[in-house]
Amino acid sequence: MAAGHPFWASLIEHIFVAHLPERLTDHRQIPMVSGPRGLTNFYLSREGGFQGIHCPARDAFHPDRTWFGLGHRGGQIAVGSHLCWASWRGKSTRRAITNYLRRKLSALPI
Repeated sequence: MAAGHPFWASLIEHIFVAHLPERLTDHRQIPMVSGPRGLTNFYLSREGGFQGIHCPARDAFHPDRTWFGLGHRGGQIAVGSHLCWASWRGKSTRRAITNYLRRKLSALPI
């Protein structure tokens, strides 16, 4: 699905109409609206409403993690792996250092 596909315009309109920024009382709601969960919920609520959308198998983008979350078991089908440590959230110094090290270790070729 390329840029300019009607799905994207509809999703953005949905985010700003159904989930007005003024209504968000907690920053933790933002990923539920605009992140993977929000995208999935929007798509599923309109399934069949858009042409040209292909949903690959789960392992293509969300393979099982290994090595305490530092690697993945996606094989050749895996296009990517979400190794996010929620670095945008405020946290203690210890947690920030741990997440920094996890990001660096997960970037190493396995």
